[in-house]
Amino acid sequence: MTDGNAIKECSPLSVPATSGIGTRRWVTKGGSDVCPTCEGTGVLPKGRKAELVALIPYNDRRLKPSRTKLYVGFTLAVCLIFAFLLGFFLFPRSVGIKLSSVKITNVLLPKVNTSITLIVKATIKFTNNNFYPATAKHISISIVHDHTSVTTSPQEIHPVAVSMRSANTMETNLTLNFTKASGGEIVRWICRGVISVNLYLDYKTSCTFHYLISQTEEASSDQNFYEHCGT
Repeated sequence: MTDGNAIKECSPLSVPATSGIGTRRWVTKGGSDVCPTCEGTGVLPKGRKAELVALIPYNDRRLKPSRTKLYVGFTLAVCLIFAFLLGFFLFPRSVGIKLSSVKITNVLLPKVNTSITLIVKATIKFTNNNFYPATAKHISISIVHDHTSVTTSPQEIHPVAVSMRSANTMETNLTLNFTKASGGEIVRWICRGVISVNLYLDYKTSCTFHYLISQTEEASSDQNFYEHCGT
């Protein structure tokens, strides 16, 4: 730092070697003065540290942190990758329910010639294509014959858990009650072998999938099966 013609810098001047002490002075062309900042000690007084301001050149490298753009770009890239992965894994994918097989296991022929009861064993398949588990609840199966529902009062089916990216199956027994209005007399002829044809039934299956915290999704399927019910 310059002051007029004086070139000022803080440097120690020699003193007797026996003292072991160096005094900091302003060296000028005309002589030297005691440094007013450190008062000749070479150390800033603790009481004045809050009063002093350090001046550094504008082009000092400390004012230009290195690799700033690199750090900002790296942080932005990490955030974008994390957001992409989060959206990829949490994005809802398809879930489904359907009957993989049905089989008439029992035929009940009451005395009334216009009615018949069938016991059907159904295998239900649940699929979950998400990257998180899901639970199928409120499972129901409705069976229609000749435009008339032949299922009795809905049977309670317990919830089924389905792991991520997998499928699960369960079996349940259904009771089908055919009356005159639903073609019970014809079904009796089919099951007794009077008419050599298979029984045509329309199955409507539905459930509600629950996943994550409070997300739900309805799933259903409509399938037709030709069943042999010979006694």
